[in-house]
Amino acid sequence: MTPVETENSSAEKPIHYPLTWRRGAAIILAASLLGVLLSLAVLALVNRSLRYALPSDVDTLNARVDALESRLKAAEQENAVLKERILVLEDLAERTTKLELFALRIQGEIDKRVDQAEELKKNITVIQDSLGNMITQHNGIQTFINSLRETWERVFPGTPAP
Repeated sequence: MTPVETENSSAEKPIHYPLTWRRGAAIILAASLLGVLLSLAVLALVNRSLRYALPSDVDTLNARVDALESRLKAAEQENAVLKERILVLEDLAERTTKLELFALRIQGEIDKRVDQAEELKKNITVIQDSLGNMITQHNGIQTFINSLRETWERVFPGTPAP
């Protein structure tokens, strides 16, 4: 088909292409049908190679999924329990640290008191030695006084000693 020219009063004449759009529409329609047929052929080939699961396989798979879900829930619960235990242990560790520091302070005080007790023991030993010397001196003085009384009674018989 050739283009048909129509006469116009203007200098330029438009060119018309009759039936060309029909040809284009037919080509597009044919290409679309060919594409659909090709797609259906590929899907049919893929469908032949697919193997579908048996209902027993699906049930087994569902049972496994359920078992995994229950194990996951149990693991999550155990994880929560472990987190709680960790928090308790952290609290106990903090308390233990405080108690250890307190025990160190008390041990320091005990060491001071032991040093003081040793010093007091030395002082008591010194006092006991001094007391022993005083007792010895007292005994010596008492012996001297007794001998003076005896001498008094011999010199002044019957007169009481002052």
